Amino acid sequence: MDINITVVGMDAAERMIDRLLAVEGQDGEDVERIERQMSDLFAALDGLEESIKRASGMIQPEEGEPVEPEKPEAWAPEEGETYYYVDTKYGQVFRAVWRNGKMDRVRARLGDVFQTIEAAYRHVERVRA
Repeated sequence: MDINITVVGMDAAERMIDRLLAVEGQDGEDVERIERQMSDLFAALDGLEESIKRASGMIQPEEGEPVEPEKPEAWAPEEGETYYYVDTKYGQVFRAVWRNGKMDRVRARLGDVFQTIEAAYRHVERVRA
């Protein structure tokens, strides 16, 4: 992942804001509003940049900060084998039989195929935490 994308985005935001501030006829309230918006924008961009760095492993979480648990190893059921998956909308666990159908493959691609019901419920708990 290239962190320079965020920096380029920040440069573009600065240029846009400079253009807004250069518009003639801006009264004091408009300038203050634009400055507040600019400050909010830069705070959001700073947070985004830190999130990208953290996600890419460039910086470590601070002490006491929660650490994402490692994802379980991928498991690929054989044709006709039972597996479990989580309904993401409600967090319910369901059992299915692998037929290598479209939904089976989608669930596998999303990492939502579990060998045991216990593993599926552990996944629910991780997601809810």
